[in-house]
Amino acid sequence: EGGFTGKWWVEIMFPGGNLRRFDADKDKDTLLVSASSAGNYSLVRAGSAQCSVELDQQLEEEQRPEHAQQRVAKEEKEQTEDKEGARALARSRSSSHVSVTMFESPSAEISGGGFTCAGGQGQHVDVVVSVSGGLRPYSVQLARDGKVLAHGTVQGGWRQVTRADGKLVVPVWDKGVYTVSGVRDARKCTGSGGSASGGSGGSGGS
Repeated sequence: EGGFTGKWWVEIMFPGGNLRRFDADKDKDTLLVSASSAGNYSLVRAGSAQCSVELDQQLEEEQRPEHAQQRVAKEEKEQTEDKEGARALARSRSSSHVSVTMFESPSAEISGGGFTCAGGQGQHVDVVVSVSGGLRPYSVQLARDGKVLAHGTVQGGWRQVTRADGKLVVPVWDKGVYTVSGVRDARKCTGSGGSASGGSGGSGGS
C-alpha cells in the first residue's frame, strides 16, 4: 500500500533472482502483482518522486520478530512529526516477504468409445475418464462434439469422481467425439484432458 505523496513504485525480487519494478497508478493505491512460479518474493525497494526506502539490506534481520518490533518502535519515535509515513514504512517492512506455493494441477485421460448398433434398445458404449494428480476429490466436465454435456441439475455439467482409482465410467448412446472439457480438484486447480470417439453409428457389438 502506498504511504507516499503522489505516484509510487516498488522493486520486487522474484524467485531465481529476477528483480522487477512495478509502478502504482494512484496515490495510496494497492498494487497487485501476479505470481507465476513458486518460491519467495521479497520487497527490495519502494519509493516515489520525493523519497525511497531501501529494504534489501535488512531482509535477513527483518525475519526476526523481536528486531522488527524494536526497529518499528524506534522509527515511530523518530518520525513523530509524520506518523502516517512511519506507519506506512512499518507496514511495508513487516511484510517484505511472501511465499508462494504452486499446487500440482490434475490431469485427465479419456478412453473407451467404440461402436454399437443404431436403434438398439439399451445398447451403449462406455467412456472412461481417468484423473490423476492434484488433490481428491475430482470433478470433470464431458463434452460431445465440443458441447458440454448436461449432468442433472448441476451447473456447468460437472460430474464427481468418487472412485479411489480416480476413474469415472460414463455410458453414452449418441455418436460423436467425447472430450474432457474441464477437470478440477478439491483446491479448484484446473487441468486438461483428452478425447474419445463413441456412440451409435454402424454395425458391430457394444
